[in-house]
Amino acid sequence: MTFRLYSIIKSWKVLSIIIAICFTMPVVAAGAENQKELKKISAKELNQLEVRATEARKLFHAGQFEQAIDIYNLLIADMTVNSPLYLCELGTCYWAVGDIDKAKRIFMQTEVLLRGFYDAKSEKKAVSLWGAESSKVYKGDPYERSCLYLFLGLLLLDSGDVDNALACFKSAQLADSDVVNQLYRSDFGLLQLLEAYCYSWRDQDDMHARSIELALSSFQQTHPQVKPIMGRKQELLKQVQNNKKASEKEKKDVADKLKNIDKELAESISTLKMSYCKPIQENFNTLLLLWTGKSPVKQRYGQYGENRAIVKAPNTEANHYEFLIDDLVWMDEIKGFADIAHQATTRGGRQMDNVLASQAAFKGFSDSFGDSLIDSADDVGGYGGLAILAVGLIAKGIAAATKVEADIRCWRLLPEELILVPLNLKTGSHKIKIAHYDLILKKRAYEIEANISEEKPLNVILVIPPVVVKNKKGQKI
Repeated sequence: MTFRLYSIIKSWKVLSIIIAICFTMPVVAAGAENQKELKKISAKELNQLEVRATEARKLFHAGQFEQAIDIYNLLIADMTVNSPLYLCELGTCYWAVGDIDKAKRIFMQTEVLLRGFYDAKSEKKAVSLWGAESSKVYKGDPYERSCLYLFLGLLLLDSGDVDNALACFKSAQLADSDVVNQLYRSDFGLLQLLEAYCYSWRDQDDMHARSIELALSSFQQTHPQVKPIMGRKQELLKQVQNNKKASEKEKKDVADKLKNIDKELAESISTLKMSYCKPIQENFNTLLLLWTGKSPVKQRYGQYGENRAIVKAPNTEANHYEFLIDDLVWMDEIKGFADIAHQATTRGGRQMDNVLASQAAFKGFSDSFGDSLIDSADDVGGYGGLAILAVGLIAKGIAAATKVEADIRCWRLLPEELILVPLNLKTGSHKIKIAHYDLILKKRAYEIEANISEEKPLNVILVIPPVVVKNKKGQKI
């Protein structure tokens, strides 16, 4: 019988140490000679890298994955503060072309960088008045780190490494729990579902049942019917957090509203049709993941761009999908377990937001102070006026030199959501027809081939819909 290390290890602390060693050693062993020092480059050079990265992202979304890979490999030739981001996107490209080994290696390398790569100088500069936040090493938001572990775990599971895949799904949930507001802590259903799958493979029935329960709970909390109610609860919790000097009456009013919302939540959840989720609770050896939509993006707002928001990209996808297996069996999609846009837009604020707010206040004060001194210089006149003018110009210069723009670097090669289709297929080749519908109208259809291996714990099939090419008249070619 196969020796299973994790059936002996019960402590998560021990598990986290082992996964760190497991991930670090292969990367260092395979490419220690390629370890690079951080290259110091200017803001202008960083912008030039982003221009090239934007070209690669456009190629990816146009279905030209190989061309995108060529650009990303040039972008990571030197180790810069943007390298972890470009590695995330490069790994996605390799997975898109079906090069599982390279995708897995790149994601492992990225995990090591995000977990351990730290540059004190760039971090110190980023929080100073004169340094931009984007000058520090990219670490990603909770949803981006969760997606990295999710993708890596899926590739490890597809490669037969159940134990390290399980550790990845646990790490992804830890990353997802790094939120300001507890309301949305660890509600990434696909992570819990995959964790349950790993426990089932290891014959840990109790842990499997617990993880399935968590996955179904996450599905309920993120269901479109429930989301608006959760949003209202989120706003109330923010009021409590922001108004710590509230009177007893105000506190009681909020507490009563929260009780009513919790009652409304329970009633709404009780009406959900959970039979929709039945396929994930049955035996399956294949998981088809349909890539839909585009990743959320980060945008600046505020007087100086000191505030940052994560917003969903416009959705032009179909709202329903059907799958025909070997021209015999129709399968519907399962939504709501891997809504990456939801994960991105519900995580709350960051510690850096407070730093940027203080810097913006200082910049605004310096600017206004300089204006007032310059305006009064003419009234004073003489040498005194010149002195006041000089101080005013200095204040204006300080304001101009103060950099407060929020960092909006983000992993652009993510879907809005991954649609799940759990399948139980025999070993060998299978044809899967995929149809996209807008309500009852078929928008497009295409076919893929899947080769199923009985040796894999789980056959993972990533489907990125082929790009529809149109002529100048907007007609499909």
